[in-house]
Amino acid sequence: MMKINIYVGGRDRRDWAAEGISHFIQLLRPFANISIDIFSPEQGSEPKDTESLFNRVPAGIPIVLLDHSGATKNSIEFARLVKDLSGHSGKLAFFIGGPEGFSKDIIDQAKNVISLSPMTFSHRLALIIFLEQLYRAFDISSKGKYQR
Repeated sequence: MMKINIYVGGRDRRDWAAEGISHFIQLLRPFANISIDIFSPEQGSEPKDTESLFNRVPAGIPIVLLDHSGATKNSIEFARLVKDLSGHSGKLAFFIGGPEGFSKDIIDQAKNVISLSPMTFSHRLALIIFLEQLYRAFDISSKGKYQR
């Protein structure tokens, strides 16, 4: 089974998003073991250096940043990306930036940067949208009925 770690910048609060997040994690269970790690920005900004951010991920696991400056992909292209990047290891790491986003240094050094939209979303809403697209990607790959 695939292992996906999702790192989300922001504060871990009980809020309106919890039900949506739980819903999509439940739907994803047959496809992947999902782990969500909320990291708090220090003094109102995200970690500035790539090393401190990417050290959260074991070596060899592909990293994908979600940032409004990244490449846009339709759902089928995203499904291909997930399949291609997971390769033989079956592991992936995704990062969703917090209120300040990612520094230019981090974006420049990341090999994979994609965008959910050119619009800006709160990190909790971005997480729900991302989880839905991740579920859709697995459904596409398994020729399920969710993607129409």
